Amino acid sequence: MSRPKLLLLSDDLRAPSGVGTQSHHLAFGLVEKGWDIVQVAGLIKPPSLDPVQLTPNIKLYPYNGYGDMHMIRQLLETEKPDAVMMFTDPRFFYWAWDMENEIRSRCPLVYWHVWDNWPYPDYNELYYRSTDFIGCLAYNTFEILRDGGKLEQPNHIDYIPHGLPLDLYKILPEEQNKHFAKQSLSGHENNFKVFWNNRNARRKMTGDVLESFKFFLDMLPNEERNKCTLVMHTNPRDEEGTDIGAVANMLGIPDKLIVSEEKVPFENMVMAYNCMDVTINIANNEGFGLATLESLACGVPIIVNMTGGLKVQPTNKWNEDDVRDHGEEWYGIGLEPDVRNLAGSLPTPYIYDDRVNNHKVARAIYDMWEMGSEKRKELGQKGRKYIERNFDMTDQVIKWDEALKRTIKSTKNNKTWSVTRV
Repeated sequence: MSRPKLLLLSDDLRAPSGVGTQSHHLAFGLVEKGWDIVQVAGLIKPPSLDPVQLTPNIKLYPYNGYGDMHMIRQLLETEKPDAVMMFTDPRFFYWAWDMENEIRSRCPLVYWHVWDNWPYPDYNELYYRSTDFIGCLAYNTFEILRDGGKLEQPNHIDYIPHGLPLDLYKILPEEQNKHFAKQSLSGHENNFKVFWNNRNARRKMTGDVLESFKFFLDMLPNEERNKCTLVMHTNPRDEEGTDIGAVANMLGIPDKLIVSEEKVPFENMVMAYNCMDVTINIANNEGFGLATLESLACGVPIIVNMTGGLKVQPTNKWNEDDVRDHGEEWYGIGLEPDVRNLAGSLPTPYIYDDRVNNHKVARAIYDMWEMGSEKRKELGQKGRKYIERNFDMTDQVIKWDEALKRTIKSTKNNKTWSVTRV
């Protein structure tokens, strides 16, 4: 029996982005389930457009973007996929929905979707209805599509949460953490360390994170300020964000800051999380927020803005089954937004963005500091168990394997057009 084949349009699964990372985990997981993967591997200015046979069952077609009509027609003909999956923001796939009749006459069109916030995006309705199945990677996205639109579930939409390979993201031995911290954070290894791992972009609130940390330092006795460090894993100067060094100098905290921009393997990031005391994300729009999930998997508590996909991470209170079995639990500090703005642009006319007061963020950091290492460790260990119960990559792969096969079966011989005599 031949292996089913998935054509995946997303960030190159070798790339360190959130979409690339999740594409990597899903692709390798589905291969183990008996799939072949062909990816249009999105990169900005890829060094070569030559196809790459990454493994016997994974083939990449590097592309500056996520494909075009001509390329997809060619791949439908040559690769003969059993399903096509799109994965990143809708605006990158308008061209694919323009040819949905061509794609869906051969195989189902599937969308791995995340949407940052309410209101329900009516302007996406036509695209949603031109898709055979939508897997929502965040509970907030599932709520928006389930309650805001008129989409049929579970045949058309379902909740398939992001997952992590928990044999990789895990709590490491204390001695190993100390060794890594001494090597990578020399002079700061024994400090209280706040970790921020995001792109230096406006919606990630880079400057607000720096200012919140400054406000936190101002709350401490003088002798304690030199025992605290903000570690940022990001590009220090990004056109989408700000000049971190300039902001730190203005705030007077350059000696309290470490910025790491080196692209490192997953294993190095796991060691980095394990060395931290808390991981923070106060983005004003966040579809999911992988860094804080990875932090919890490594037993490190989190501070988050309760928006989008972040709101289900510091607590299990939205998961009725988990609450029934374990009671309502918290694995960090969730900050309710103080201001909700109705933002928008031409492709996205309206969407809320949620902002939290920097003084409140500073207070949350202070509370984490005051908690002490033992209580933080206890909180992080509870968070690890929560991730094991609800965000295991193995479960995600199983759910996608089932959803894809179900969709292929239910859409077999579907005609996406009809002739009406007038």
